[in-house]
Amino acid sequence: MTGAENITRQNEKLHVGIDAVAELRDRLGELSAQQVHEELDRALAFFRHEVAPHARAEERVFYPEVSRVLGVELGERMVGEHRYIGEVVNEVTELRHCVAVEGAVPIDLHLALSNLVDMVTAHLRLEHEVLQRMLDGRLSDSEIYYLYERMEKAEFDAVVELSAPAST
Repeated sequence: MTGAENITRQNEKLHVGIDAVAELRDRLGELSAQQVHEELDRALAFFRHEVAPHARAEERVFYPEVSRVLGVELGERMVGEHRYIGEVVNEVTELRHCVAVEGAVPIDLHLALSNLVDMVTAHLRLEHEVLQRMLDGRLSDSEIYYLYERMEKAEFDAVVELSAPAST
């Protein structure tokens, strides 16, 4: 498998997770508050355990390469999108707390999930386009594979960091 195929495969895992969030959003009216709470727990676990380490790896490895090859503005835009996604995840986390405390599904949850799905979907589309631009004669296959290898290591390091107990 080439480096580009491996990077694409990583993002496909994220598409599956965000599709599950979209399905939850679309089924909110059919689910009890307890079911919504459980589904939000799963969705937020996906963001904590899959998306967060992946995003850190991108910010440490992929986006600096994007900035070098395609321009600083694009790299900064992609980091900014991560920050916005994090803000929306925090909003969904707060709304999940409301579901747990009040035993009802807040009206704002549908909009928050829609914003999250739309932003992550657009961000993944941008990443795919950026990778294609990098492949179009800007980086060799071996450079892309090396980028993938560094991403894998950075993602592993991020998992370890995010799993470590908080220091006091």
